[in-house]
Amino acid sequence: MRESHAKPETRFRVRQTRAGPILQQFWEWLDETLATAPPKSALGMALHYLADQWSRLIRYLDDGPLEIDNNRVENASRPFVIGRIGWLFPIRCGVSRRRPTFTA
Repeated sequence: MRESHAKPETRFRVRQTRAGPILQQFWEWLDETLATAPPKSALGMALHYLADQWSRLIRYLDDGPLEIDNNRVENASRPFVIGRIGWLFPIRCGVSRRRPTFTA
């Protein structure tokens, strides 16, 4: 959908018809599995977290302009992050080959 630059109305319609039923089935599975998973197990904690975040997960179904992910923002900030890491660990000739000397 993103590549075709679909209008928000089209995105809304497609999301309702394609993603809506899949997420509904997923919610039914979550509801069944949540009742049987031990709450302190890793699976139980993950399922409880998913159930708590469900309203945020399905938010994009009701709003056509919303993106399903934030890849554009992540890609836009990547050069700054990589540059910052480069400044933290500069590569200088010969620095890594030197051994520390101790004097008493």
